[in-house]
Amino acid sequence: MFYIDDFNRRTGATKRIEITPHNVKTLCLVCNCQFGVDLTDVFADQCHNDLMTTRVLCMDCAKNALMQLGADIPAELLDGVIVKTKAVGREGCFV
Repeated sequence: MFYIDDFNRRTGATKRIEITPHNVKTLCLVCNCQFGVDLTDVFADQCHNDLMTTRVLCMDCAKNALMQLGADIPAELLDGVIVKTKAVGREGCFV
């Protein structure tokens, strides 16, 4: 089990919050909208990702990025796509 500690400064209490596929959120690198991510999907490939430099695009920005790159992917296959970038070196990693 992985978890984070949430420290309440007012009460001094610490609450343990388990990290699950349903409670992890991120901000889109392009449009800055907040959306949920499953860390299993984000780190499933061989791109040597880490929590500090991996950035994920929201579905709309991912579709736009793939279309701008000239990707010839049917629209129905784009529904589950995740586009990740590395903040350092701006290397792209597409799933």
